[in-house]
This record gives sequence, C-alpha cells and structure tokens, in this order.
Amino acid sequence: MMLMIKCKYLTSSPGRSRVGRLMFLLSCSIAIDPVSSWFACRTRIQCFRRSMTKLGNAKSSIRGVASAGLDPDEMKTLHKALASTCSDKLVQFTLDDDIIKFPPASDSIPGSTGRVLLFETRNMSEEETEDLKLVMSDEIDELIYAQPPLLLQPVLLALQEHVPSSPEDCQTYLQKLIAQHVQIYELISPFARRAKQDTTTPIHIPYIRVEVDGAMVSSTTGDQFWDTSSILVFDNLVNDDLRRAILQVLNDNSDWDDVNNGPDPTRWIRGGLMDLPDQEDGSTACYGLVDDAIDDLCLHHDAFEEFETIVSSLFPDFIVCRLPEAVLGSTVSSLTANAPTNGDFFSYHIDADPNLTPPSPWTDIFGRYPNRQIGKPRFISCLIYLNNEWNGETWGAPTRFLDVSSDTHHDVLPIPGRCVFMDQDITHSVVAPTPEAGKRPRYSLVWKLILHPKVHDQDMKKLNRNADMHWPSPILLGSAKNVG
Repeated sequence: MMLMIKCKYLTSSPGRSRVGRLMFLLSCSIAIDPVSSWFACRTRIQCFRRSMTKLGNAKSSIRGVASAGLDPDEMKTLHKALASTCSDKLVQFTLDDDIIKFPPASDSIPGSTGRVLLFETRNMSEEETEDLKLVMSDEIDELIYAQPPLLLQPVLLALQEHVPSSPEDCQTYLQKLIAQHVQIYELISPFARRAKQDTTTPIHIPYIRVEVDGAMVSSTTGDQFWDTSSILVFDNLVNDDLRRAILQVLNDNSDWDDVNNGPDPTRWIRGGLMDLPDQEDGSTACYGLVDDAIDDLCLHHDAFEEFETIVSSLFPDFIVCRLPEAVLGSTVSSLTANAPTNGDFFSYHIDADPNLTPPSPWTDIFGRYPNRQIGKPRFISCLIYLNNEWNGETWGAPTRFLDVSSDTHHDVLPIPGRCVFMDQDITHSVVAPTPEAGKRPRYSLVWKLILHPKVHDQDMKKLNRNADMHWPSPILLGSAKNVG
C-alpha cells in the first residue's frame, strides 16, 4: 500500500526536488498572473543560475540595509552564501554587521514569520534586479534543504533602488513589504459573504467528531505540543436546495441518465482527477471534470457563495479563505470535484501539509510549520456529498481516514448534503462504490481551505467557540488515544 504520510511521521525533507517541482508546475501552467509568473520565473532562474550567465556590470551592486527576524548566526550563513552568488553574477555585495536589525516584522499579518532582508540596489535594471532576487532566493532554498539544514525557515528578500534612511522608517517599510507581498499574491483572500436576512447565528452541531494521528510535535519555536488531526461531520449544514444547486453547477443542469450510463461525458472524463500527484495510470484514475467544467468552477456561483457564507459563520474566529494558488501552484485547484464509480481503485494520500510546501510566495511569508501550530494558518478541506440519492449502506463509497501509526481507519458514509471537514494532512482515501451501485457515480465537491488567525498566538486547534459546550466529545482513533 502506497502512502503519503503526514509530516509528523517524516524525518526527511519534502520528496519532489525543487527544480523538478517547479518544472512540473511550469509545464502545466497556462494562466498569466503573479503566481504563475513567479513559478515560471523561478524555474527560468534555476536554469539561468546553472548556466552561470552574468547579470550585472562592473558598477552593479547591492547593499544590505535592514533585516527582521534573523539572528547573528543566520546572518553569517546568508552573508557567505549570497556573497558567493553575487560574485558569480558580477554584482558587488555588501552585508555589514552594522545593518539595522529588527525583531520579526509580523505585526500586520498574524501567522507570518516576519523574516525580511532588505537590500539597496545600484546601477541595476528592473529585470536584472528581479533575476538576481530569484537567484538569491534559490540560494536560500539550498540552505534550507541542505542536510543538515543551514537555515530553518525562508526569508523574504527585498531588493529596492530607493530605501528609507532612518531606522524608524525602515521598520515601517519592512512591515509594508510583507503586506504588499500578501496582497500581490492573494495569500489572504477572505470568502465573499452574503448579507444575512436575520442577525441570528445558528449553532451548527456536528454529527460526529473524530481525532486521529496523535503525536508529540515540535513547533517552529522549539516547543513540544500534543497534536491530533480532526474530522468533523455535519448533516445539517447544507439544505437540499443548496445541495441541488451545487450539483447543478457540476453537471451544468444536464439531464444525462448517470444511473444507467455513468457520468456525463460532456462534463466528466476518466483520468480528470488523479488520486495521487504522480499517478500516471489513467485507467485507474477517478472521473474528474473536463477542462471547461473546471474553468466553470472558478467563476462566480451564487450557490458557492452561499455555502462559503455558511462556512465563514461556522468558523467565526478565523479568516476563512480558499487555498491560494501561491501555495502549490496553478496545477492544484482550491476546488476539486470527483465521481468515483464501481471498479475504481484509490490509494491513500494527503491533500496538503504546511510543513511540506514547496518554495513559493506562500513560504516566503508564512514559512513551514506543523498544521494546527499556535498562531499559524491551518490547512483544512471540506467535502460535500452531492447525489440526489445515495444508499451508503448498500452502495458504499465512504471516505476512509487512516490513523497511520496504528493502521486503523474510520469510514464516513456518503449521505446527500453531508459535509465533512478534515485537516489536510490527514491520510485518507475514497473507497469505490460497490457492484450494487451499478454505473451510478458518487458525486462530491471539495473545498481546500485555509483558516487564518485573526490575532497573534491564536489557538488554532479550537475551531469553534461553542465546541466545548455544544459539540459531541470526539472519538479518539488509534494513536489519538495516547494523550501526551
């Protein structure tokens, strides 16, 4: 059995190489936007870096002006690595010990690392500056991925022709650089919420709570904490009208007879959704939406907005956002639909893990960290079962959640309108429908979400303020019983 296991059980760095990962993202990217351009440029610079092409001229130079969140040992490591890189590119490099040093510049963005290094450029064009910045960023990635690591977290580099002169202005400027980066790459884009006709906030109570993957985990600050991943199942979150409206978006109001004929071939294609990122055998891949249908998902839909308003009200203490493209690139959508049928084969996988994210605009701001760490954005997914009719006891097709260390699992059966929230680093799998289901597909739509803290050092494990009073006690599966 092939597993992609959550980070707390891993001892090595993320699997796919940075160059291979970025080349893969570039080969699949067609949209021209800041995020796609970043991944494309980063890949181009990887190749450019290896060619040892010179960037500057005899008068080109950069000078370190200010840093935030970096200790003296890290500054020495960065000085050595970046000086060598600039020398290769014929760019004069200065990073003196008297550089203005600040604590982490994270005040404006809760959860950010606040690690910034500001340089002043001289006699460099905008293109040369951007190329050098990407080459230097790649060198920082090399330090992070070294064995043993020479740098523990990414650093946001800023190369500017004009920089503030006073320490007070510099500190404010570093904060603005982080906020601008977040805005440019849309790292925090809250759900658009519908105006509510009444001001009462309903208390949604999950049908069941399950905790899995219990382990002691080290935070980025070096603290140890007991961690479990969560599964929440709601049967009263989505009414039947909203469920039908979401299903109509997926099937484009088609009157296709999917009970007798399987998924509509004008909307669904076998191999349209791979269960694992590197899976190549399309014959065993699940039905996924065709390209035009995927594009349609990205458009505005009233049903989606209504559902996202409900999700925002369920987690009022967080800023709820779709997974930004900047986290994993344009090949990983924040919305994923699937339609498993009898005979399909699925392997265990995880959706994402903030401790395993590739080099990107996201990691430059938020770094890498265990999911559910205090004060850091939490990666969760929400799955909705959409069929008009589904007899789970007879037709099967549950979502199966695995507690890796104990090799025990918990199944959640599909019920029309049922919503399942799960941490993205939970190992899980679809189970194919039984032969009794015939050709009928089991439809579902997945939102990949990020819950951003509203305040610094926010408790990211407590998802709802009413949980202790109204929610049922969780079922502890496997290792989750071994409370630390």
